[in-house]
Amino acid sequence: MLADLLTKIRVAPVTDAGIRQALDGPFKDFEDGVTHAAAQEAKVAVIVTRNVSDFTKGVIPAVLPEVFRP
Repeated sequence: MLADLLTKIRVAPVTDAGIRQALDGPFKDFEDGVTHAAAQEAKVAVIVTRNVSDFTKGVIPAVLPEVFRP
């Protein structure tokens, strides 16, 4: 499933600025903050994750991977 998913999405890079944004951001979980910061920098439309509820404090909507299944 992951290989198929990668044909439909792109992975956002993690930058120094994104790490710093995550440290100062609203997320309790640092990794979620990094993910959200990377998504913002990449100007993506959605974050694809199994933990949608972890991103309720973000400005980018989170969706389950199943959304992209044919």
